[in-house]
Amino acid sequence: MKTYKIFLVMLVFFLSLNAYCERIVSLSPGVTEILFAIGAGDQVVGVTQFCNYPEEANNLPKVGSGFRPSIERIVSLRPTLVLGSVEGAEKSLKSYLNNLNIKNYFYKSTKTKEIIENIKSISELLNLDSSEIVSELEKLFYADSKKLATGMFLVGINPFSVASTGTFVNDIMKCAGVDNVMDSSFAGYTIIGFEYILASKPDYIFFSGSMGDSGLKEFMARLKNSGIKSKVIRLDCDCFLRPSYRIKTACKNLRQLVK
Repeated sequence: MKTYKIFLVMLVFFLSLNAYCERIVSLSPGVTEILFAIGAGDQVVGVTQFCNYPEEANNLPKVGSGFRPSIERIVSLRPTLVLGSVEGAEKSLKSYLNNLNIKNYFYKSTKTKEIIENIKSISELLNLDSSEIVSELEKLFYADSKKLATGMFLVGINPFSVASTGTFVNDIMKCAGVDNVMDSSFAGYTIIGFEYILASKPDYIFFSGSMGDSGLKEFMARLKNSGIKSKVIRLDCDCFLRPSYRIKTACKNLRQLVK
């Protein structure tokens, strides 16, 4: 009888551990997407104003931007865990959160490899399974892709900013069979001149629809007047600039465009 009671106590204890849910505030759209993808969406209690995917994230309380979140709003949501990006407000926030004894982790997500590692780390932290998502990304991005065209990806126009080596945007292009005309001497997101675009003569010039229309008409006119033969494609899916599992969607979409 005594053994049976001990067994029941232990069973209740382990069940309570499994039933425990964090109260998560996400300070990065990419992290928010990962949380929902691995099945932790019901544990998210707050996000940034830019966290718009999936649709459920739109209905959650907002804490400002990832670069300037409101510490008051974060605290008001009584989080047990705050997750964000090192490219955001990590330095200014971490000491505040530590002083309040709120667990916090900030992830680097410049390259695809880092995004995959982030998915693994977050799922392990929350005791969730992400093996299927990780496996699909690894198969897609770590395999050799047949070169279909050359290209350049603009992430900004005023000034001209392009994705170079060492970025997940470059990895998306490579995955889709597009050889980035930005050579290995460039890394990260690089500022270039209009003349460099003309000299590179890419088959495709991609740009994100999230950049807006400022300076776009002038840029298109300059391209037309230059006589360059590059095909210019606007990519409206924000998956091209989000460091999340949706980079697989970006790769597949881009591959269809250049086939």
